[in-house]
Amino acid sequence: MTKPKIHKFSTRSPMSENTKRRIGLANKGRSFSKEHKRKIGLANKGRSFSKEHKRKIGLANSTALKGVVPWNKGKKCPQSSGKKHWNWKGGITPKNKKIRISLEYKAWRLDVYKRDFYTCQFPGCGYKGRDIEAHHIKPFKKHPELIFNKDNGITLCKECHLIVRRKESAFEELFANIIKIKYN
Repeated sequence: MTKPKIHKFSTRSPMSENTKRRIGLANKGRSFSKEHKRKIGLANKGRSFSKEHKRKIGLANSTALKGVVPWNKGKKCPQSSGKKHWNWKGGITPKNKKIRISLEYKAWRLDVYKRDFYTCQFPGCGYKGRDIEAHHIKPFKKHPELIFNKDNGITLCKECHLIVRRKESAFEELFANIIKIKYN
C-alpha cells in the first residue's frame, strides 16, 4: 500500500482512497440546509486560487463534455408534436390562451403593476416583491371589452389572488373603490 501524499500547505492528515470513497457514498444525494450553505459560502469567501489552478479548472470544464453525444441526437420522437401528440386538440388554441400570451396583454399587466407600484393592493397586505399577479376586477369572461383597460386591473400577491379566485363578484366593488380612491 502506497502512502498518500500530503500537500505541503495541508493541515489535515491524509485520507486514504477508501476513506474518500466511503465519504462520497455517504454524502450521495444529500442536500444541505440554507444555513449550512450560508456557512459554506462564508468559509469560502475571499478564498483565492493560483493562476495555474484556475487554468486547470478551466481546462477540466472545457474538456469534460467534449465528445459526449446526447442520447437523443439524431433521433425523432413520433409523438413529440402535431397530430400524433397525446394532447393534440386539432390545432386550435383557445381564445383565452391567445389573449393571455399576446403582447397587448403583457403590456396591460405591466401597466397595472407600474400603476400599483408593484405592490399588492389587497387591504392589509401590501406585499411588495416578485410574486405578484394582475387581476381583472370585472371578470375576463363576462366583460371582454375591458380586458385591456388598465382601470379594470389590480395588483395582488399570489396568496391574496388565491383568496379572491372563484369569488370575484364578492370583491368586485371593493377593488373598484380602491382603484377609484387611490388613482382618480
